[in-house]
Amino acid sequence: SCTPCSPGKYCQDNGLIEPSGYCDAGYYCISGSKSSTAVNQASAGGICPAGGYCPEGSSQSLACPAGSYVASEGQDSVDDCTDCLPGYYCAGSSNNGTTGKCDAGYYCTGGASTPTQYRVQPGYFSIAGANSQSPCPAGTYNREYGQSNCNACPQGFYCPNEATAEPEVCPRGFYCALNTITPIGCPKGTFSDVPNIFSEEACQDCMAGYYCPELGSNSSALLCSAGYYCNEGSETATPVDGLM
Repeated sequence: SCTPCSPGKYCQDNGLIEPSGYCDAGYYCISGSKSSTAVNQASAGGICPAGGYCPEGSSQSLACPAGSYVASEGQDSVDDCTDCLPGYYCAGSSNNGTTGKCDAGYYCTGGASTPTQYRVQPGYFSIAGANSQSPCPAGTYNREYGQSNCNACPQGFYCPNEATAEPEVCPRGFYCALNTITPIGCPKGTFSDVPNIFSEEACQDCMAGYYCPELGSNSSALLCSAGYYCNEGSETATPVDGLM
């Protein structure tokens, strides 16, 4: 007719009319415990397992919440649960360690319960296990969300800054090859009156009767000086070989 000691309590002596007290913090007592730690009574409880915590009077381990973990036994408060490390995630509850790295294209700043805590923005990228998003280097770009790498700036465009989401059109008088950071001016004696060209070969020779004295000319509207003539590709208004 004797009743087993209640869960969360212990009964230390013979002839008791009530339990001796509560199970110690950091331990749990299922039922019938003879000590406050259920020592040497595996079926009656024991030390609080890793992944959880046991306040005084616990009959079972309480789970550390999602996004946190505890790696050691014998913890007695939710404050003993540690936020998941930056760059990692802790799925579910009762974690005794991190679950894995944050996914590429996402980043985890700490306390993440999924591998996709924050999605990378356009102009940025991230590798697996990142704790922040990284800007695309100059000469590259990224239009999309959640990317793990950046794209080469396309021909006919340029990407002058970090974190470029949209490449800029190569202006008239210049050309932009792949990965261009700064547009390159058409050579002296040439011009380009259209945007988006991507090689020096696309620059046109300055027209006969005109001259193009500067890098990056976008027209050949400068007339050759009186008393001189200018062949195609002239860089000066008074070419020595063009004296009349």
